Amino acid sequence: MKKIRRTRPHKDGFGQWIPVEKKKPECLRDVLVQYKDGKIDIDYITDKGFTFEGLYGRVIAWMPLPEPCKK
Repeated sequence: MKKIRRTRPHKDGFGQWIPVEKKKPECLRDVLVQYKDGKIDIDYITDKGFTFEGLYGRVIAWMPLPEPCKK
């Protein structure tokens, strides 16, 4: 049986959920979000809040997206 290798989160915060109460993302920057019901999606925040909160409910945590692949 293979062992599952755990990876360490990057020092810059990538790979770690950040609670919204602790810190909010930069305005208009796409981030990965988790809604209260467990749904995970990409969203961004404006001065009025996250854009899809009206559809999916309250955002409880977010994390930065990885950088695009460079070929």
